[in-house]
Amino acid sequence: MKKHKIKLVQDLIRDLTPHMDAGARGTRIPVHIRIFGALRFFAQGSYQKAGGNEAYVTLSQPSFSRAVSEVCLALESIAHRWVKFPLSEAEKQQKKEQFMAQFGFPGVIGCIDGTHCYTSR
Repeated sequence: MKKHKIKLVQDLIRDLTPHMDAGARGTRIPVHIRIFGALRFFAQGSYQKAGGNEAYVTLSQPSFSRAVSEVCLALESIAHRWVKFPLSEAEKQQKKEQFMAQFGFPGVIGCIDGTHCYTSR
């Protein structure tokens, strides 16, 4: 994993941890494991898809479900720090100009990371 991705995950864990239940000592799955499990679920869409690194995040289905719910609530609490949309007309115009200058795309005010995820119906 590249350094900038490791830093991103570290920052995410740091920001999410205060919004998650630490639980009773010795009886709760560590926060970072719950976050890793939820991230894995978000990336793959299933807790059961086997991968080569299963030893790193081994959680039962009920634990995965609780982790995903808890991480979603925590993400909702910090979303304003990670997701920003231009609101004023001046901000929108500035973003349009920046995207046009940098990428040659007219009329763009924002984008996501470009990762395409399968969505089942």
